[in-house]
Amino acid sequence: MGVTGLWTVVQPCARPIKIETLNKKRLAVDASIWIYQFLKAVRDKDGNALR
Repeated sequence: MGVTGLWTVVQPCARPIKIETLNKKRLAVDASIWIYQFLKAVRDKDGNALR
């Protein structure tokens, strides 16, 4: 999933930073794929929620 070749384009601009530099800044994390994978994992082969 995602944009094909995105990391190839972005990588030249990337640089490591210390986590402290993010203090008092907003950071967004797209967790939708993690949520989808979790919901898929808690269902049986027929798609019913496990109990």
